[in-house]
Amino acid sequence: AMQNADFLRYCSMVINDYKTRIGTISTEYNNAGYPTFTPVGREKLVLISKFSSALSTYLYSTTYHDNYVNLNGYSQIPYWQGSGTNNAEIYKINVKPVSGGDAIVKDNIVGVLFDEYACAVCNSTPRVTQLYNPEGEFYNYWHKFDAMYVNDTAENCVVFIVE
Repeated sequence: AMQNADFLRYCSMVINDYKTRIGTISTEYNNAGYPTFTPVGREKLVLISKFSSALSTYLYSTTYHDNYVNLNGYSQIPYWQGSGTNNAEIYKINVKPVSGGDAIVKDNIVGVLFDEYACAVCNSTPRVTQLYNPEGEFYNYWHKFDAMYVNDTAENCVVFIVE
């Protein structure tokens, strides 16, 4: 699928369509049960880098008017979880919800489109550790934070999976 220009053209169409859909008021893309929308300035699209490379190589390079199929304004990451050294695992997630319940295991995730308010990393408890080097007569400083992750399911989010 990642080497088929027709499939990648279809993916581009679907993702661009959803970029428009989350900008319209609906209850379809959140768990809150009330109508929300995501303005264009707040929408974020993150694609796995292998999918992005496939778009560039097999779709954009052979399309004369690539502006019709181009996905604009997205970020790339090499893998969702883990180290990225195992190619079979780069499209996969394995998440255990803090609220309880079964672990969520999903494969073949190529992208996520979401409202920037839907997720965040908060750096709390800032502190600085220092170490004196007597030979050089200087101090080394290390800034530390505790990371906390926030996922607001009342905001719009769409996960793109190839199945």
